[in-house]
Amino acid sequence: MWKKTTEERYNAELDHMIPTAMTNCGFLVSEPDDHNAERQPRYAAFIKINGEFFESAAPITINEFDSLEDGRPWQRSCRNRAAGALGRSVRAG
Repeated sequence: MWKKTTEERYNAELDHMIPTAMTNCGFLVSEPDDHNAERQPRYAAFIKINGEFFESAAPITINEFDSLEDGRPWQRSCRNRAAGALGRSVRAG
């Protein structure tokens, strides 16, 4: 689940410290928020799609972030080809 955020917040988080992971569409912040049941660290995530900025509603793992870049579920939207996959999972923030 993603929620809209501002360009200012996106850039502030990006400029704060070196991201843990980064793609052409977004990044994970440098420090984990918590850990999942498998003790994997989970991070706040930020993405930019079609000029709009989004923040993860809950922290995600590096593996979850990597799966996003592999095309599941929003890479097509990231490349400006399909707003549907992201649009159904975004809520106004």
